Amino acid sequence: MTNNIFSSSPKPEEQFAEKVDTHTKTLLSIIQRQKDLESTVDLMSDKIELLDHNSVKNSKASFNDLKSVRNDIKELKEEIANIKELTSKMIKQLKLMSTADEVAKLEKYIDLWNPMEFVTRQELEKYSTDIKKDLTETIEKYLKD
Repeated sequence: MTNNIFSSSPKPEEQFAEKVDTHTKTLLSIIQRQKDLESTVDLMSDKIELLDHNSVKNSKASFNDLKSVRNDIKELKEEIANIKELTSKMIKQLKLMSTADEVAKLEKYIDLWNPMEFVTRQELEKYSTDIKKDLTETIEKYLKD
């Protein structure tokens, strides 16, 4: 649309058509940009929804994991308490046991006394009855002679 001295000026209908064409192209460009922006917004909205869903899912999983860890810690504390109790009982029992020196002394006295040579009451009673019997027989024999 240049106005030149040698050329004729464009007709108003051509000018109007050219303006309408320019405005139409601009409007179409704006509409396309709007569609692109709406598409981008929809895509971002979907991504945000997916992120929200994943964060809720991960949060629940983390909560369950934390709950499991707490239960494990509680069980471990109970087991540690049981182990401590058993250890204290074992220590008490060990304190009641004899030391090596005491056992050595006992062995010395047992060897000295030699209790395997001791007589039981039953053996003594049998022996005494046997002696009484022998004595009575000897006395009776002596008296008869």
